[in-house]
Amino acid sequence: MLAAFLRTYQLDDPAVTAAVAPWAIASVAASAVRPAVEVVLTRPARARIVIAIEAQVDGVRHLAATRDLHLSYYAEDGVDHGEAALRVRALAAALARFEGATRVRLPLAPSTGHRFVELRINRACNERCRFCNTPADSPTILPDPAAIYAQIASAAAGGCTDLLLTGRETTLDPALPDYVAAARAAGIGNVRVQTNATTLGHGPILGALVAAGVTELEISLHTLDPDVFAALVGPAHLLGHALAGLDAVAGYPALGVTIVTVITSANATAVPALVDAIAARWPFVRTLVLSPVAPVGDGADALDLLVPFPELGPIVAAALRRASAHGLTATVPARCGLPPCVLPPDVRPRHDALRTERGAPMEPGKHKPPGCAGCALDRQCGGAWSRYLERHGPAGLRPL
Repeated sequence: MLAAFLRTYQLDDPAVTAAVAPWAIASVAASAVRPAVEVVLTRPARARIVIAIEAQVDGVRHLAATRDLHLSYYAEDGVDHGEAALRVRALAAALARFEGATRVRLPLAPSTGHRFVELRINRACNERCRFCNTPADSPTILPDPAAIYAQIASAAAGGCTDLLLTGRETTLDPALPDYVAAARAAGIGNVRVQTNATTLGHGPILGALVAAGVTELEISLHTLDPDVFAALVGPAHLLGHALAGLDAVAGYPALGVTIVTVITSANATAVPALVDAIAARWPFVRTLVLSPVAPVGDGADALDLLVPFPELGPIVAAALRRASAHGLTATVPARCGLPPCVLPPDVRPRHDALRTERGAPMEPGKHKPPGCAGCALDRQCGGAWSRYLERHGPAGLRPL
């Protein structure tokens, strides 16, 4: 797919070279973090500008766009943001000249050359989470088993050591154990599966995954309240199945287990207590991911689930402190759109944007209010979702 992109968008064309000048294109590759092409600009004695080129999405705010593409950027320390934005807009104008009747499919993130690879494998799901970030028609889901096996082989050949198989509800795909086995046979040492756990407590799937060589499970659990579950996730009886599935995992102590909790207006106040319950009932769980809801996928039509930052910050902080008290490793993912400044200093280091040198990429659909200018975390913060800011404004943001 990268080759097809480069055939259509001729980055060596003089108009493109002029658009980014006095910077020069140093490299072009599939993104390590999302379905995108990353174009790296360099200039003597200057830091880099990394331009992310993604598929155009109607109704999503962006810095620059063509008919088919969104463009955003990440500028390292020492780069003037006004200059970087100017280059991105100029590049978009240059690329627009190459667009014809056929749209080019952008690379899936990523298949080669990266330690961590995430593959979305199926469209079936037995839940109906209001905030699902992978709707059934998502273009990021691989189209068929042949494509899945090809991506697994490509990932292994490219040096992948950590593969995550996700999608909708992965365990509803009868071929899931086969994909796990193929990944392990290809030499990928850590193979993780994301699941809602509703099928793990009955039938053969859990044993089959273990036999195939799965090493870790990432299990979604957002509430223990049947009424909240029914309003937020799906039919209330599935909560019992999910809890039974988690109980069954205890029988496989070699598995690594992470619980992922999406924080919404429907369950936010109960999240610290949920952390306590997880530690008490499932002591084999060592890792938590606390992810404030993002207005993407199905969540784009559920803006009532967004929790205002002044309320959200203390709740997430309390949950992080409870996790630490129980000996659990808990983190906040950078992509969820919670700016790290919303968290108090004692728990702020648990935000993933601060745990990597590069920080969080600025994605289409996010921006930073003017008050964020000059913040000490600007290099690492990926901004807030524009739909959140349109609904709740910048209250709670504290430029540091």
